[in-house]
Amino acid sequence: MTHVLVDALIDHFRNVPRDRMARGDFYRINHEFIQVAREQGLHATVEDAARLLESGVSPSFWAEVAGSRETTHVVLRRVAEMEPRTILDQPILDFLSGRPGDAVRGIGEVQRRGIENFGKYRSILNRGEDRGLAIWQVMNPFYFLWASLPVARAAPSDRWREDQFNNEPESVADSSRSANERTLVEFLRDELGSAFWSSARLLECGCGHGHTASLLIEELGVDPSSYRAFDLHEKRVERTRAVISSHERDAVPPSGATAGGERFISLDILAEGAVERIRGLGEVDVVFSTSFTNVFDDGQLPLVLGRMTLPKPEVIVDISVTTSWAFCIGRFDPSSAYRAAGYRLRASRLETPALAANETHRLWMPQRYWSNRNILIYERIPG
Repeated sequence: MTHVLVDALIDHFRNVPRDRMARGDFYRINHEFIQVAREQGLHATVEDAARLLESGVSPSFWAEVAGSRETTHVVLRRVAEMEPRTILDQPILDFLSGRPGDAVRGIGEVQRRGIENFGKYRSILNRGEDRGLAIWQVMNPFYFLWASLPVARAAPSDRWREDQFNNEPESVADSSRSANERTLVEFLRDELGSAFWSSARLLECGCGHGHTASLLIEELGVDPSSYRAFDLHEKRVERTRAVISSHERDAVPPSGATAGGERFISLDILAEGAVERIRGLGEVDVVFSTSFTNVFDDGQLPLVLGRMTLPKPEVIVDISVTTSWAFCIGRFDPSSAYRAAGYRLRASRLETPALAANETHRLWMPQRYWSNRNILIYERIPG
């Protein structure tokens, strides 16, 4: 018997035309499947996910998908047919044959049996509309449901002022550091050294809900009194301020701060008056941003970088999204824009999408967001 929440989702997707669906419709799937999995376990939820794709989405839709993402489908077939063969290969072929429900059931067997020889599914697509994503991400039929929505198909546009990510994401996994977070910390420590991070004055551009601030403090040893940040949305600024307060070791304001120690501000970086407000945060050693520069188009990026560098950092860390959608402009290598701002690339590392032992549900379960990132470290050009 299908869970009552999934029955409601099936009715919804039967009745709402695909071209009228918003990202909220997809996020509803993500939210409610997390709830279903918590109530009945992942094994039972696999079948519910399969039924949603079979009953809530028309066969004609999957035929359209095959025609719109031919490059990705060619690569998926090639991977499924190459050695070593695994239990995931037949589900991929099921999906390519227009049987997404069977694909989810087959992929869901990983929950019960586990998988060896996962390496070929970690390969990154280097061409086509899904460039920058890993095979294991695009083999999930729910990815193509997401990719069919208007918000995913639209050209990236200047919509970053919308509060589209104000809710903190949910997860069925525990709250331990992800593999990519561990990779990030290792890379930054190896490149710049522990002593750099423990003494660095740091400005985070686009601080979100404080997750990165917590990572920097707990894993890299950044002194919370030397951290400052801005974000467009006041709710996120307040959340980050609370995270820092919980880590605070010293009430003394960081060196270079303005009178009164203003360290957390709500700011539109393109707005009139932004220059003085950023300068008011004081000079820093490092500017840190996670997917922040990706919301600005190529015409806006030079101005944004000019303002990000007002605190005269020696180093900029830009964790840059490589895939594009309506709210995000993917960039593999924005080094030319940074060079124009006076910074050169010191080191980079492309995140290899990884699955922890408790995250195999991500192979078949609807996910809220698919994006891979390039970790870029820039240093000031002398002279």
